[in-house]
Amino acid sequence: MRSLAIVAMIFVLSGCGVSLITHEITGQELYEKDRTSMHGSFINSYYYKGSDSKYHYFHVAEMMDENNYRIPLNDLNIERPTPYTSDKIKWQKMRIWSDVDDKVVAVPESEINHAYMVYPTTVPSTQPYVTAR
Repeated sequence: MRSLAIVAMIFVLSGCGVSLITHEITGQELYEKDRTSMHGSFINSYYYKGSDSKYHYFHVAEMMDENNYRIPLNDLNIERPTPYTSDKIKWQKMRIWSDVDDKVVAVPESEINHAYMVYPTTVPSTQPYVTAR
């Protein structure tokens, strides 16, 4: 029991863990947060908690930290918003993008067709130290 209390104290003092505070940010700030993170959306997970009459709510799980954010409705486009819930089972994992009109959009990860995404399979031939096989 004593060791559990010590481990919990280490997490609290180191700043690791879940923030109980909901921070208000813009949709652009949420997009930039993901875009400028070290690994982008591959490490950070964006969970849509739902919306109310003023805000969209997100839980962002990063490598060593978790935070809650609220974004004004007009700052972020979500095609099918759902009512806010604190039930983690009902949260949707989202990807945050900027569309052609520079509007920030959130798209459920389940609706992304990964078959159409193109990933490089070879190193570009413009690099002189790479030889073709």
